[in-house]
Amino acid sequence: MFAADTDFGTLLASTRATTPSFVLIRRAVGRRVPELGSLLIENLPAVEEDIEGAVVVFGDSTIRIRRLRSSSAASAR
Repeated sequence: MFAADTDFGTLLASTRATTPSFVLIRRAVGRRVPELGSLLIENLPAVEEDIEGAVVVFGDSTIRIRRLRSSSAASAR
């Protein structure tokens, strides 16, 4: 899933969801869809191995990856 809505990432974290994987684009206001698509395509190779089960945040000059809670960790509690 790909969006600029920070609330969705917060919702995933607060509910301890393990899916879906989510890419968040920070500072998306004023950017057109083709520009956002290019940003995703250009940076996808850097995160493709880590994107499953994670929230990936593309900032102006940073990429952060936050793992969603794994199902094995959830069953251990």
